[in-house]
Amino acid sequence: MAGARVHIYLLEKSRVVAQSEGERNYHVFYQLLAGLSADERAQLHVPLPVAEYRLLGQSGCVAIEGVDDAREFRRTRDAMEAIGMSALEQLETTRALASVLLLAQLAFEQNAEEQASVAAAAADTLQQASDRDRDARFEDRLALQFTG
Repeated sequence: MAGARVHIYLLEKSRVVAQSEGERNYHVFYQLLAGLSADERAQLHVPLPVAEYRLLGQSGCVAIEGVDDAREFRRTRDAMEAIGMSALEQLETTRALASVLLLAQLAFEQNAEEQASVAAAAADTLQQASDRDRDARFEDRLALQFTG
């Protein structure tokens, strides 16, 4: 790489869990959901509309006028390839982002001993976040989409 230019950067760790009214979370989450195909979203267990994810809908701002999140995600994928990330590395990066969205969907409950555990209603979400569909055929299909 001979050079680079940063267009948008948001580095505050607190932005992941809380945004001010009218502010978005990290842009890559919105780009991910806009840029993945319906099949990819289903395989990564992120089929909900953007506003239904706790990390993304709380501020009321899920889109920015004039910004095409799907286009930006394509550019992100192109950049990952340009810097030499393998198809598997790109897939694992995408899985990690999807997992962050899923883990934030978890709800917890307290038992009689005042111990917290994942609420029964959120058990499927926990399984989806931890399993990540390790099926080799899925990885091969998705890897092809990242390289093709």
